[in-house]
Amino acid sequence: MGEAAPQAAATGAFDGYALAGLRWGWGDAYRIGWDATRRWWANRRDGKGDDIKAADPDALWAMIFADYTSSPVRRNYSAPVPETAECQSRAAEAR
Repeated sequence: MGEAAPQAAATGAFDGYALAGLRWGWGDAYRIGWDATRRWWANRRDGKGDDIKAADPDALWAMIFADYTSSPVRRNYSAPVPETAECQSRAAEAR
């Protein structure tokens, strides 16, 4: 939850719900977030491929679905995925 709260606050209440919904559905296979630089983004927890970026949460959901359909990500992947400096600093502020 340390990462979700700062990002949800930055995007507004509606986008916070969209972010939570995306993470609920796909969060065990993808890291998902929103920031001013990348907008809506996701990356696979198995480390394959580049960031998936979209202009809105619906487009991101569709792109994640297409990526997962073409090459499924093992669920509950436990490999560490580095966070951006912005995510790390916001998580530290939230603590």
